[in-house]
Amino acid sequence: MLGAVIFYDGARTPVRNPRKNCRNNAECRRFAFFLRINFLILFIIIAKAGAVRLLTHIFKSLGAKAEQGGKMKKALRIGAATLALATVATVGAIFNNTGHTGDNDFAVAPYVQTAVLKQGATGGEVKELQRRLKQWGYYSGAVDGVYGAGTVKAVKDFQKKNGLKADGIAGKSTFEALGMNDSAKALEGNKGSSGSSSSGSNYTSSDLYLLAKTIYAEARGESYTGQVAVGAVILNRVKSTKFPNTISGVVYQKHAFTAVSDGQINLEPDKTAMNAAQDAMNGWDPTYGCIYYYNPAVATSSWIFSRKTVTTIGKHVFAV
Repeated sequence: MLGAVIFYDGARTPVRNPRKNCRNNAECRRFAFFLRINFLILFIIIAKAGAVRLLTHIFKSLGAKAEQGGKMKKALRIGAATLALATVATVGAIFNNTGHTGDNDFAVAPYVQTAVLKQGATGGEVKELQRRLKQWGYYSGAVDGVYGAGTVKAVKDFQKKNGLKADGIAGKSTFEALGMNDSAKALEGNKGSSGSSSSGSNYTSSDLYLLAKTIYAEARGESYTGQVAVGAVILNRVKSTKFPNTISGVVYQKHAFTAVSDGQINLEPDKTAMNAAQDAMNGWDPTYGCIYYYNPAVATSSWIFSRKTVTTIGKHVFAV
């Protein structure tokens, strides 16, 4: 009776797999706990009844009918109690070995985006979309994981700026432009972008560290977006035929970066610079393909001022 109730929902409808009905980890843990308690009680009741019958049979087999008085009843009670205690200890050990149902037992697997995002969508993927759009200055609303009218407008603005179809729907091309490569890969069946350097797969941990060092030395006083932008310029140079095709080649190219000339390249990068380097490697390019940047307040080269300006982030002008 105790065990049967647990298998019915509020409408008294039989449930084949109750665990699938859990709405969250806490509910699953409560379900598992009460299920084990029910089975433990049921097991003890059955074990005790079985013990009494077994001992009765043994005493009868030994011809102890004459002792059916107080001695036999006392022996039965002692034997049943002993067996019940042993049962409890055994089941308790099993219960402990099973262990408390922790967060990892019913942990939600990382989501895999399998469809485009559009108005009305909710969840962590929408939050990440909003976070990136907000960092780039397209979105000013709350990062709440709700794909509302404000998010639609921000996506349209971003799409227009990046030459994409401005429909306000985040699909593969929009994900790639935003650097949300896991989402883009999921939409194409996890095949990945062949030959795409934006995924960061062509770079090593040493490349990441050197990129972070350069970002820290060149732009540690800038906003996070400004730091990612400096990293993006370096990676854009790697992809350009006008520059060396490695990060170290670009960074240490003669007279390319002031931080190399004055030794600041040797400073230890902080966590922000490391994160900015990773975001740049993941495809985030706030400069839209720029291969030059400079601070007009301190720049001395007249040639750099002749380059076409694309955007300005903080104190840096980004150009092609």
